[in-house]
Amino acid sequence: MLQYTTNESNNSSHFFITTKKDSLHMLSFTSVEEEEIYFNNEFLQENVLQMTIARISEQRETYCTSLALTIKGIFDNQLFKTDNLVIYLSVESDKWKEKLITRYILEDSNDEFCCYSIQIDGYSFYFFFNRDKTNSVECLSSIFKYFKTEFNIDLIKLHKESGDGVIPK
Repeated sequence: MLQYTTNESNNSSHFFITTKKDSLHMLSFTSVEEEEIYFNNEFLQENVLQMTIARISEQRETYCTSLALTIKGIFDNQLFKTDNLVIYLSVESDKWKEKLITRYILEDSNDEFCCYSIQIDGYSFYFFFNRDKTNSVECLSSIFKYFKTEFNIDLIKLHKESGDGVIPK
């Protein structure tokens, strides 16, 4: 795991990770303001942290496994330590961030971690939560209501028609 520094406050946590080739990356978890994303749901609005992954330095390097493992370790710690936490992330579909996220969802060995994801209009939306620390029924119900209100998509009907499971892992 790579070394990183942390800057945490009540509304956000920022992790600055330096790779072995001195490329600087930031992983942040920030409270969502209603002006940015309005979930139209008290549970999500109060419990969602938006996750962002960004390369800060100009130096580019090829894919770094230790960077991915460090990000995964920080991410896991966030879900372990907080009750009712829902981590939200949206990324463009078919980009490296989405591929990395999908890989770690499939390889995740934490049985208590759940992920709900959906692709809409070229974007992938992810909601992560710890089912041992979060009311899964309330969380999924809130996510479904959000997509019904915001995108006019009935996810329950969509899953029934497609035969998909509700929580892929």
